[in-house]
Amino acid sequence: SSQRLQTVALVGHTSRGRPTLFRDCTGAQVSPAARVFTTLNPAVRVLGLESHRPVLLSDTVGFIRKLPPHLVAAFRATLEELEGASLLLHVTDASHPQRDRHDAAVDALLEELNLASAPRLHVWNKIDLLAEDDLKRLLNGSRNRGEGSRVAAVSAVTGEGLEALLRQIDRMLDADPLVETDFEFAAADGGPLALLHRLGNVLSTRVDDDRIHVRARVTESLRNRLENLASAGPKSAQDR
Repeated sequence: SSQRLQTVALVGHTSRGRPTLFRDCTGAQVSPAARVFTTLNPAVRVLGLESHRPVLLSDTVGFIRKLPPHLVAAFRATLEELEGASLLLHVTDASHPQRDRHDAAVDALLEELNLASAPRLHVWNKIDLLAEDDLKRLLNGSRNRGEGSRVAAVSAVTGEGLEALLRQIDRMLDADPLVETDFEFAAADGGPLALLHRLGNVLSTRVDDDRIHVRARVTESLRNRLENLASAGPKSAQDR
C-alpha cells in the first residue's frame, strides 16, 4: 500500500503503568505483571482515534536504568520498530519518588538508540495518586523544560485524561504528514538507504556513479531524520 500504517509506541521505565494504559487505550487485555521482560515481545493493537486513521499502538519493553551493553544490543533488535514510530509516548509514574531518575534513564536509552529526536509525548500516569498542587507543579515543570503541548496527564485506573490523551495523539500525528521527497545518498552510505526502505515507501531509485537518487513517500519526521543522517541531503525536496 502507498500509505504506511502509523505506529505509536509506548516507552517508559519498567512497570510504570504502561500495560494498564495500553489496555485502556486499545481495549486489549495485557497482564501488568511486574517482571522486567514481560513485554519483551511487544504487544501491538489498533488504537481507536476520533479521526479513524489507521494507527497501531505498540507496547515496548520497559526501559531499565544502567542496562548492561549486551542487553542494550538485544533491546536494540526488540526496539527496532521504535524507529518506525510516528510518535513515542513516554509514560512516567507521576506518583513515584524516583520519577526524575526513571525519566533520565529513558532519555539516556533513547539517546543510545538514536531516537532522542523522535516526536515524543510525555504522559504523566497515576495522577489519581497526586494532590492537585503536586500535579500543577509537575505540569509547570514539564512546560518549563520546553515540553509545552507535548505533555499529558492521565490516570489509567480512573480513566481521567484518557480521552484528552487520544485527541492529543491525533493532533500530533496530524503534524507529521506524508510527503513525497527526492533524496540523494552516497552509494557507500547504506544506513540511510536501508532506513528509507524499511520505514518509507520507495517509489523509484536511480544510481548515478557513486550517488543513489531515490524518490519516496515518507513522514516529514523521517525525511528530516534522513536529511540529517545522509552524507548529502536531498537535492530537491518536492513535497506534495
